[in-house]
Amino acid sequence: MPGYRAARTLVVLMGVARIGELVTALVSDTAVVGTQRDGEKYPPFLPIAVIERASSRDQRCLLSTLDTVEAAIDRVGDQRPPGMLVIGWSCLALQGDGKFEQDEDTARKRIGLYKVTEGIGQEWMQFLDEMMVGA
Repeated sequence: MPGYRAARTLVVLMGVARIGELVTALVSDTAVVGTQRDGEKYPPFLPIAVIERASSRDQRCLLSTLDTVEAAIDRVGDQRPPGMLVIGWSCLALQGDGKFEQDEDTARKRIGLYKVTEGIGQEWMQFLDEMMVGA
């Protein structure tokens, strides 16, 4: 895994099943068997999005922080594979206003333990409907 840089967004495909190992590898000072980090460790309050069934009608996006994402996944319950992980400050843009500071207070105030959004936007839904008609 690459080391932390504030301007970097890390995307992990099909990583939800190993999220515990992944988070430990990113935030820990010690190496994790099977997953290692090359560079600086990630702050535990860094935003992470778990996006399940992306671009589908039943898409779900779970927004959390590295140190609370496992508890958030447990609380949300049922998994909706396939899932991808988006790790970095860019996750705050999912809230729509595009304004954020890269610090712990901002992350914790904006996210709390976690936030869940269901479904996709109306414009994308319309596009999918049009694609189905043409298929």
